Amino acid sequence: MKKLAIILCLSLMPLVSTNAFANTNQLKINTVKVLYKDMVYKDSEGTIRIDDSVLSRYADNQLRDALYVARHHGFKYPDDGRCDTSVDGTNWLWRSQDPYVKLSAMKYRVNHRGRVEVTLPQNPNKVEISLSCTNIGCEITDVFNDNVSMGADIYTSCVDY
Repeated sequence: MKKLAIILCLSLMPLVSTNAFANTNQLKINTVKVLYKDMVYKDSEGTIRIDDSVLSRYADNQLRDALYVARHHGFKYPDDGRCDTSVDGTNWLWRSQDPYVKLSAMKYRVNHRGRVEVTLPQNPNKVEISLSCTNIGCEITDVFNDNVSMGADIYTSCVDY
């Protein structure tokens, strides 16, 4: 009887861990969807805008620190390599995508690296977002364009030590 109970427990373990893995992936996707949704707003004139500060609210401490450095020392645009202190990661997340695109047209999936891959409707390049999750939620740890880390890029390209 004891052997039967052990065998039964061991046979159910893959189901539990697979379910937890699926739940974590869905939590990651949901976090990224809410991030994009929260970034888009209409100003007082009805023009659709992007709120640059939203990424900091979803970031872990390390990425939040990097974004702080970017605001004070410059932020490298992924497309043209220039540094600018007026942005907060928006171009990394949107890849020059118009903010008035239907968010429902965006596609999300967790790739083989465990990152959420975002496909923007008007841009063939994907955005990858790395997250760290616990049972209470997820925090964004980095954003990748063409496998280049935004967090690392801030420190290597725009900070004049």
